[in-house]
Amino acid sequence: MRLERLVRHSRLALFVERLWRALLPVLVVIGLFVGVSWLGLWLMLPVWAGPIGALLFAAAAVWAAKDLVKVRWPSREDALARVEKSSGYAHRPLTALEDEISVGAGNAESRAIWALHLRRTAEALAAIRSKAPDPQAYRRDPWALRVLAACLLVIGFATATGDYGGRLVSAFQNPFSSVEAPTRLDAWVTPPVYTDEPPIYLTGESAQLRAAGAPVSVPEGSVLVVRTQGASELVMTFARAEDAEPLVIEPQEKEETADADLKKLLPVERRLELETPASSNCGTAMKR
Repeated sequence: MRLERLVRHSRLALFVERLWRALLPVLVVIGLFVGVSWLGLWLMLPVWAGPIGALLFAAAAVWAAKDLVKVRWPSREDALARVEKSSGYAHRPLTALEDEISVGAGNAESRAIWALHLRRTAEALAAIRSKAPDPQAYRRDPWALRVLAACLLVIGFATATGDYGGRLVSAFQNPFSSVEAPTRLDAWVTPPVYTDEPPIYLTGESAQLRAAGAPVSVPEGSVLVVRTQGASELVMTFARAEDAEPLVIEPQEKEETADADLKKLLPVERRLELETPASSNCGTAMKR
């Protein structure tokens, strides 16, 4: 029956409208969180700000989802009312089809009048229709936060450049965990400018091309640079053949920063100007 098909379509459309109106605030909150995460907000803030921000967004999502528990499958009466409204009928003709005569049921004239009414109402079914879902969810978002969320998602997607998962989980870092800096040591000798010679690397692939333990000759006035990372206990000493005690080379001052974890990640440089051609020995060791 055509009426039954219209009722089924109307009930489905009503359910979609109710579900979308209830779901939009949750999607806006999720979009805002994902957008600011992809933009790297949690990477710029202190580590303790990430969990707090995630909790605030979670609380906002729970509050925004309060209407989801109220979503119900529409009743037949709701579906009929929607079909009548979509068809432009104000006097509810479809409801009249399911009504029964209550007064004068035993009177032939009353039954004839009622039958005529039902026939005219049934003829009107040819013009009824059920329109597509129209949730009008924008009424739930007077501040147009959905537009802001969409902009953040688009810009964040372009900014994250593939690190989408990493930036999302950056909000859930443990603020009480210590940061272990990767250990690295680089050493090279920079000859004086007048020699027009390139730096001589003492570590890395270039150093492997020389025989192990072979002495390295450099011009007088060269500067030895040892750069370390994640080796706070390292000690660098320098001794000439005639020195009784080796000279401890102190590291240069780091760039001032209030973040202790960031300070651990900054590299440390030790510099020594080689002023004499005499035999000398330079070494590094870790404190025990």
